[in-house]
Amino acid sequence: MPVALACQEAPDSSSSVEGAGGALGRSWILGAVAFGGVALIPLDEPIRDWIQAGARQESSTLRTGARWITPLGSAGPLLASTVIYGIGRAIGEEELASAGLHTAEGIAGTAVVVTVMKGLIRRRRPFVMPHNSRAFFEGSIMKSDSTHESFPSGHTALAFALAAAASEEMYLHWPRKRVVVGRLLYGAATAVGVARMYDDRHWASDVVVGAAVGTFVSRTVVRWANASKPGSVLGSISGVAFFPGVPPTVAFRVTTQ
Repeated sequence: MPVALACQEAPDSSSSVEGAGGALGRSWILGAVAFGGVALIPLDEPIRDWIQAGARQESSTLRTGARWITPLGSAGPLLASTVIYGIGRAIGEEELASAGLHTAEGIAGTAVVVTVMKGLIRRRRPFVMPHNSRAFFEGSIMKSDSTHESFPSGHTALAFALAAAASEEMYLHWPRKRVVVGRLLYGAATAVGVARMYDDRHWASDVVVGAAVGTFVSRTVVRWANASKPGSVLGSISGVAFFPGVPPTVAFRVTTQ
């Protein structure tokens, strides 16, 4: 397996995908959203009571909608990215294949972060303790127990991870279509979060923080991935890149100022 050492100049901030100013602005927005999610905790119980009211829970339309939209936050994102990658490879469109690969990386990174957060924070789900939204840090740390894995919402995080990654790739390769695709994906991701609250699986604050985490982690991973050689697998995150091929290659990147 060949090993390569590459030395490259650090990219100038003015040549980033959308500029340092825009990235900083969005970081502040995401930080505000995450903070807002935490600040929402005192309102979790009233919001939950309103959503779980009889008239809304008895609606067959809402129930069916929640059932159909929820998979977009579980297997849906990874399946979508895999299909995009496969189609790109099959038809020889490297940009499409790269977009699928980077999206999968963003989703995988989000899944790791969310899993760690759930295992450390250990918040009870609302259907378990509907009148105690402050049930944090209960049970054993990192123990697999779905009743203590409410914060943050994994389904919401993955749905927003897909939306963020796809939006970044659209901006880079197909900017004219970014607005339409982005709005559709972010709208669907928001619907996933609402569905999780409707099913009484998450508090409102779980959903808001999940959206912020999914967007931030996925966007960061995709931007790092686009800064490295196309076709690398998770290499841009650590500086160690693996390039599939015959033979496969491992490259260590050194960035200089």
